[in-house]
Amino acid sequence: MPQSITDSPIYVYVPTTASKRHAGSDVSESPVSVMSCSCTALSNEEDRRTTPRFSRSAERDGSALSWRSSAPERNHANLFTLKLIGIDDRLAIEQFYRAKIERKKCKLQSKQRHSGLSHLHLDRLDSRSSESSRSSESLRRDSRNDSATGNTGASTTSTQPRTNSRDNPKAVIETYHLHKSVVGNGASEKLTRRVKTDHFDHSTVKVPTCCLSAIPILLDHIYGIQAGEGALTADTSVALRFLSNLFGIPTLHEVATTFLRDDLRASAPRYMQLADIYWENKLIDASTKVCAQDFHETKMTALAQLEPDKLIRILHSNFFEPRDSTSSKIASYCRCQLHNLSRETVLSLTNEHVMPSICPDDALFFVRLMLRLGVDVTNESSFMKEERRLYLRCVEVSPTIVKGVINSMTQEMESAENMKIRGRLIRSEYLRLPAEIKVDMLEFALAESIY
Repeated sequence: MPQSITDSPIYVYVPTTASKRHAGSDVSESPVSVMSCSCTALSNEEDRRTTPRFSRSAERDGSALSWRSSAPERNHANLFTLKLIGIDDRLAIEQFYRAKIERKKCKLQSKQRHSGLSHLHLDRLDSRSSESSRSSESLRRDSRNDSATGNTGASTTSTQPRTNSRDNPKAVIETYHLHKSVVGNGASEKLTRRVKTDHFDHSTVKVPTCCLSAIPILLDHIYGIQAGEGALTADTSVALRFLSNLFGIPTLHEVATTFLRDDLRASAPRYMQLADIYWENKLIDASTKVCAQDFHETKMTALAQLEPDKLIRILHSNFFEPRDSTSSKIASYCRCQLHNLSRETVLSLTNEHVMPSICPDDALFFVRLMLRLGVDVTNESSFMKEERRLYLRCVEVSPTIVKGVINSMTQEMESAENMKIRGRLIRSEYLRLPAEIKVDMLEFALAESIY
């Protein structure tokens, strides 16, 4: 396994003579490898080690191996071809976890035959397996096709690499040529087994399309090259955690997780989205907690990217503390997500425990939002109880609204061009309301002024 990446300069893994023997490679097999070893020879004591060693990067040591320099027309017999097929993200991830559950079931069944274990654990796995079947009929049909061709999961490798994607025209295919001496050194359990145990010089793997951008970082890690500055991001770090499980690279998982922990507070909304894609329940909980704690400081450009169900999860978290300004932020979010809102969603976002008060500037927007979603405010029998409560809460702040509208209409000395934009917007929103709502607001404003 490659050593953990340190804070020293960029490194490239160069196999020693001993490590080649340990990996089952012929030392004379690759002239490039021999030259690399001769240029960076260790002492006799170090040569006897079978653990990987690192040398300066290719910029400083031209003899160092790199997957970027492994041209297929040269030393073809010493190369391992890795073909990656990028398919639908959710389909690939679902297949991966289905295969993982099946492997666990097989292990438990084997233990049960030898030690008489109960069926409890198997029942739980069956339940989880059925829950994972949440995709559409097309996904299930694709899974059956995969089973017929021997591809039972996202981790499937084919002995005959596919060279076309007629079955899935949207699939993205990427091909990499790697050195067998590096692939077989144990950095990746999956690829090492493919080279040493199965004795194949190629492998075809289905991966989520969203993971393809992280593949160069994964290959660099296999070669012992540290990720450059800016290479690790929220998207690539979560993708690398998935890929490290898929290819069996625990050290890469540690690198990605370390970056994720340091970056979580700065990019929590994005991690929340990614955790949902990759089925990372612990990351969902962690990112939700940070989003709830930092909700009032988080920019709307980041929150607006979240689906309504995720924002509801944040607002109803035990770590969220509402403020008087919460209504303004929720109103801004709703303006950005107008086409994704439903009546039930709006009620969850504006719940009194989440939004204890309503800013007068936002009250008109929430009333108009209810009208947009088909709420008939003139017919109390058509109201849901929670909708009626939201409407009354908006009407309760109407005195401020009505006063502002009247002032803007009676200021004869002030021209429309000089009128404040905010005042014009409130007046415009108010005048577009149905007459019944304006009457409710006027009545409430008059009642408050009298009493």
